[in-house]
Amino acid sequence: MGIFNIFNKKKQKSTDPRYNELIFGRFGVSPFIKQEPTKETYIKEGFQKNATVYSIVDLISKSASNIKMRVYEKVDGGAVKEYNTLIKGAMNDNAIFKAEQAKKRAFKPADNSDLAKFLENPNPKQGQAEFLTDLIAFECLTGDGFIWGLKPESGSQQNRIKEMHVLPSQLVEIVGGDIMEPIKGYTLNWLSYNKSIPSEQVAHIKNFNPDYSTAGSHLYGQSPLRASFRNLAMNNDAITTGNKFLTNQGARGILTSDDNMLTAEHASALRDKYKAMYSGVDNAGEIMVTNHQFKWLEMGLPAADLALIEQYNLSIKDLASVFKVPSILLNDTQASTFNNYREAKKYLYLQAVFPKLIAVRDELNRWLTPTYGNQYYIDFDFLSVPELQEDMEKVVRQLSLSWWLTPNEKRAAMQYEPIDQKEMNEIHMLANYIPISDGVTPKEAGGTSQQLLNDTSDYEEK
Repeated sequence: MGIFNIFNKKKQKSTDPRYNELIFGRFGVSPFIKQEPTKETYIKEGFQKNATVYSIVDLISKSASNIKMRVYEKVDGGAVKEYNTLIKGAMNDNAIFKAEQAKKRAFKPADNSDLAKFLENPNPKQGQAEFLTDLIAFECLTGDGFIWGLKPESGSQQNRIKEMHVLPSQLVEIVGGDIMEPIKGYTLNWLSYNKSIPSEQVAHIKNFNPDYSTAGSHLYGQSPLRASFRNLAMNNDAITTGNKFLTNQGARGILTSDDNMLTAEHASALRDKYKAMYSGVDNAGEIMVTNHQFKWLEMGLPAADLALIEQYNLSIKDLASVFKVPSILLNDTQASTFNNYREAKKYLYLQAVFPKLIAVRDELNRWLTPTYGNQYYIDFDFLSVPELQEDMEKVVRQLSLSWWLTPNEKRAAMQYEPIDQKEMNEIHMLANYIPISDGVTPKEAGGTSQQLLNDTSDYEEK
């Protein structure tokens, strides 16, 4: 088989290991790229060794944990369904705003409920923010977030989950769960510790995974780093290559002599003296003095190494893209996708943070809420994000200045119920906010808001 057959997709069901060796063997780095990545790999080679991945995961998880998880009581079943439909499809701030208005009709706050008090401190060692940070971070890195719920062994509340712990997802094994078989349980494997956990005690938040290559592989979520694994390798390789260059590992140049007086012993002594006195950051710019006439031939990095370093910034953008994080938030000053930092923050919340929180919310409402009462509903305060609040205030200001709309028409635009009063169905002037019929009126008195829009000039006083 020739080397070009490595790239023959018709004959190769998966990437041939020789391809990786061909591409990455040149640099002598990234040995992990030659192997099938695991969740442990994503953590060690990603989060623990790569500043870009660390920054991305930290940004998403911390941003998510800043949004408070609250408890509500259902008051309108139809509005609950409407709200769920709107919030799951909310990909912009206006959609979020409409969903929040439906939420006001669907629920009433239950901040003093036992469930709300429990969510403030899910376990004795963590508050809500730290708990959410751990959960979202594991889900970002590995594609899976596991929550272990504990109930009292006896007493009046033995059917309620009273503690929740985030499990390290790289150590969790799913038991059973083939295509036609339900999940039987979970196993926590850590060193010599093996803990079997019944399936009903675990809440699982996972990314979509189409992999059915092995039994049960589809039950685990796919990490974003799986799709961007080569970009992660490229990023690490570029850093390694740059470090070697900056720390003077490898020849910087060739020193030759025309007088043939440079013996092997002299050459070795001169090399050692040069390394000791003139290499390193502290000795940069020093002048070398010798009693021999030498010629210096500067050697730069090989073209392939230089190309690898140039790929560093591209790999950062690719890693950010797979997590749906604007690169401008990673101090990429050259990013031009967004007009400003504020718009980038909005995108982060709408595309990266909110979908993860919605998945957490839905799983908690399926698994946790029924142990406290089916009348309760766990949700996040999405509009607490400052970038979205500014947009909502803009909508309110625009409506308040729309004099051609009646108060009830404005309430309808805000998803509020109309008020059955005569004044609420009349158009009001902005100057003194009184019914237009009591002050200045258009010639077409009593016209609808659309008619008034068509004729906003030629007013006369009564």
